[in-house]
Amino acid sequence: MALPEGVSEPPSLLRAAAVSPAPSAGSPVLPGEITQANDKAQDLGADSNDTKKDAESVVDSMALRQLDKRWCSGMQRNSAMIAAELYAEQADVTFDEVVTARKLKTKQHKLQQMRFLLLPGSPQLNAWRATMVITVLLAVLSAPLEMAFSHSQLVSNLFWASKLIDVLFWLDMFVTFNVATSSHGRMETCRRTLAQNYAKTWLVPDFLINFPWDDVLQEHGKTRKIAKILKLPKVFRVTRLLRVADEEAQFFGTAANIGGFLLMGHYLACIWVGLLVDCTKELDTQHLCPDMLTAYLQGLSVGMASLAGSDSWTRFSIEQASTTEPWSFQWHAFYTALCELVAALSCLLGVILVGMLYSNLAHAMDRHHSHTRLFHARVSNLQAAAHQHAIPKELFGRIKRHYYYVWSCGSDTSKAILTDSTLSLDLRRELAYCFYGDILKQVPFLEMTDKHFLQQICEFVEIEIFAAQDRIICAGDVGTELYFVAVGEVEVVVPSGHVEERGTVIKTLHEGSFFGELGLLFPDSKHKVDVYGSTAGWLLVVPRGTLEKFCTEELLETFRFVALERLRKHSEMATGAVEEPQVEAYKLMLEHTQRLVTKRFVRAQIAV
Repeated sequence: MALPEGVSEPPSLLRAAAVSPAPSAGSPVLPGEITQANDKAQDLGADSNDTKKDAESVVDSMALRQLDKRWCSGMQRNSAMIAAELYAEQADVTFDEVVTARKLKTKQHKLQQMRFLLLPGSPQLNAWRATMVITVLLAVLSAPLEMAFSHSQLVSNLFWASKLIDVLFWLDMFVTFNVATSSHGRMETCRRTLAQNYAKTWLVPDFLINFPWDDVLQEHGKTRKIAKILKLPKVFRVTRLLRVADEEAQFFGTAANIGGFLLMGHYLACIWVGLLVDCTKELDTQHLCPDMLTAYLQGLSVGMASLAGSDSWTRFSIEQASTTEPWSFQWHAFYTALCELVAALSCLLGVILVGMLYSNLAHAMDRHHSHTRLFHARVSNLQAAAHQHAIPKELFGRIKRHYYYVWSCGSDTSKAILTDSTLSLDLRRELAYCFYGDILKQVPFLEMTDKHFLQQICEFVEIEIFAAQDRIICAGDVGTELYFVAVGEVEVVVPSGHVEERGTVIKTLHEGSFFGELGLLFPDSKHKVDVYGSTAGWLLVVPRGTLEKFCTEELLETFRFVALERLRKHSEMATGAVEEPQVEAYKLMLEHTQRLVTKRFVRAQIAV
């Protein structure tokens, strides 16, 4: 690449030192011999002209030592190894190349983890969930019938269907270990984490519910009541249906509550039949047992009456029709204690369910959840605007998807918490660091920075959410902010000169990278490129004044050096030579770099 006249290529040591700031708040840690030399240099002094000549001679010996300190000091995700691999191929390793290589390596590892995982929204997972919804509905309907009417030939004929349902539930437990989860725009693919999350929540209940207690513990000599009790755990498969309803509650909350009310009536009908009808298969073959449909309907009437909180269930006892029908749906003793207890619990449960129904109705009308209410309000405003103005269908869909992504990330909630004036400054900083600290640490040379420094930066962070194809930065705008990629990817595009044409993509920035750094190099400078969202994601936006206030000069030098690298790469890709105004930027950056390297090299020599 041709350099401008009067400007020379900086040695590797210059690049290394320029991005290896001294140990202080907001800067990475330097090698021990250099850190110990800082105080000595202030007292002894040194002749920088003599030591400048020695800088070039130690480039080869110190290049590898400085390599780990260049972009990835103290990295915990093998960034130093990645940088070393890149350095083996070419000596000029840039910040973006390290971040991209680390992203590719992480992506390869994630793809390897996802080989046998079902991803959220995938056709395979949607098909399995649809299958399990049907299976759960069949299970919650058949399990109480199997417990109450075990004597019926019709239930016996459904034996293999019941076993198939059991197998599907065991398969669902296995599939749950292999389903990736998504939260706040990030996908969790670590099998160990997925297994731990399942083990902490539903693994034990699912095992107890799906275990075939009736087949393992049932013996020939056990009574019919014990046999019914052994089938009781399968009745609790309704919890699987409740989990599905909870996941999709925003779509059918009220309808699910009404369905749950009817389902509880079905359960109570079977419980009443199980309590009051004590029949055997032998009697059923002799047609001496009550009709299954008649007994079920009477039990349903009793169950619904008790759920409504009424004692009118006492009228539904079937009187013995004749001496030829010894079995009837009636008490064995007048108002037995067990029946009274079941009736009382049914009334209590009915009151709770009715209260939940009214609550869900109020929730549906009022949208009590503030974050969800805000989402629906935004969509309603968009629909109203579409009626007033001719919004293109493609733009309408993009905006709606953007609103849904904002709702799924919960970013409005976190922003509202950080603006709570009742929180002290320390609590706000701790909370902001909890939200954004790990994201800023994705930048290689920020990972080992001081926590207090990151807390100060996080306090002034703003979130900007973008959708795919959104233009985040427009060429020609004045740069006053630095953007950190938190989730998703962005594309750097050279303007084509035509308004309707997008231009050429020259770089894709991933999580752990940043852009807008020219605002740190030249105040009030204008952006030279456009930046578009490649996928949906969100950014952390830090004002230039915040960085200048809290960052050390060495750390600001690192940001400026990245800006210089990108200017040179951009010019090289465009014309093969550095052009104005990059020439002045390059000269200015070299002056900063040479002064910094000379000062540190002098201190290192004094320490030796």
